[in-house]
Amino acid sequence: MAHKMLNGIRVELSDEEYAAFLENQRVGHAESVARREAKAATIAQKAIDKANATSKLEALGLTSSEIDALSK
Repeated sequence: MAHKMLNGIRVELSDEEYAAFLENQRVGHAESVARREAKAATIAQKAIDKANATSKLEALGLTSSEIDALSK
């Protein structure tokens, strides 16, 4: 079983405290995974947007050098 420190003394967690501890761990992990997935989705969307913009500029007749100059 898990323990906690109480006034410098190591005591065992009650079943209720341990369940709350495990739930907090689960929620924290789920939030971390969600943030990581959101960041990856944002990065992927930026790459897609850049590719779409490049394609549109090429369709307008710009050269790759001109497109590169615009993106800097």
